[in-house]
Amino acid sequence: MVSKHDADSQTAKDGVLVQLPSGLNGESKTVMVLRFPRKLADGDKFSAFAADYGLYEYVSVLGAKKTVDAYDYGEAVQAPAQRQSK
Repeated sequence: MVSKHDADSQTAKDGVLVQLPSGLNGESKTVMVLRFPRKLADGDKFSAFAADYGLYEYVSVLGAKKTVDAYDYGEAVQAPAQRQSK
């Protein structure tokens, strides 16, 4: 499980492309969060927990092929219906 906080975002076809803040080495990193449950405006900040998924490939707006780490947000689970007492 991975936690990413206060990351800049951009909604994409399969989820949200996220620009993570700079780490100790001073470099930021872009990752894909698949199945994120809502749309975000470019630059929106959010926090999420997501499981490691593998790699994700996409084509940038400049036409370059990109490969980034991907994480799966998962699906919301509905609570079971409450039984009515008789």
